[in-house]
Amino acid sequence: MKKHLLLLFAALLPLVASAEKVEIDGIWYNLVSKAKQAEVTSSGGTKYSGSITIPATVTYDGVAYSVTSIGERAFSNCRSLTAITLPESVTSIGEWAFYYCSSLTAITLPEGVTSIGDYAFYDCRSLTSITIPEGVTSIGDYAFYDCRSLTTITLPESVTSIEFCAFEGCSSLTDVYCHAVTVPSTDIDAFYSSNIGQGTLHVPASAINSYKATAPWRSFGTIVCLTDEETGVEQFTIDNAQMTIYDLHGRRVATPTKDGIYIVDGKKVMVKIGM
Repeated sequence: MKKHLLLLFAALLPLVASAEKVEIDGIWYNLVSKAKQAEVTSSGGTKYSGSITIPATVTYDGVAYSVTSIGERAFSNCRSLTAITLPESVTSIGEWAFYYCSSLTAITLPEGVTSIGDYAFYDCRSLTSITIPEGVTSIGDYAFYDCRSLTTITLPESVTSIEFCAFEGCSSLTDVYCHAVTVPSTDIDAFYSSNIGQGTLHVPASAINSYKATAPWRSFGTIVCLTDEETGVEQFTIDNAQMTIYDLHGRRVATPTKDGIYIVDGKKVMVKIGM
């Protein structure tokens, strides 16, 4: 038994040693040598402040690492952090990552982000709007709790669940744009004390009745259909068969015979026949 334990410990040593905490250009990272990936981490006693740009890659001892995540508590309690730019290489935002960044006014989440941890933006009270990128399926507990200046939230089609008190205390909220055709499983207190009775919910036309029948979504003062501009669907007119056109199932279409959404030159467009 002792031999097996020693062997197991020896096997784990490379994994433990593979993560190294280093400072590069004023930002602290956990470097994972085997994967050549870097995670932004907390700076210990020093708090980040002002405007910060996180690079897509960092180099340490001649080795390049891709920055793929904002780690747990990476910017927690950085009350003087006003702006941050994240690279497109980032795919996850850890728990408590921006907890109590009370001066943070705006952040653009990269399109590749698929995970937002619990308490990630807790008490970011200066944040005015947030767009959750396509690919994120769940908004964690208290993720945007007490973001009291938040007026606009945009949720992707991919979102399937919104957890406990995710947007509680967002008292300035006026508009929520939810692109999910299937109503996300949403905790009854997800929008608690966020004044949604005075707000407007924008949802896909095909799902509007479902939202009107489902708590807490039905508590919004106004529920309307997303416009073509808000859904990212462009109005498009076609009068001939000279273009390469596919339907939404990826099938080639010689000439559309009815109005609808098609893929034309790689773009999702609304085709109006003969206009």
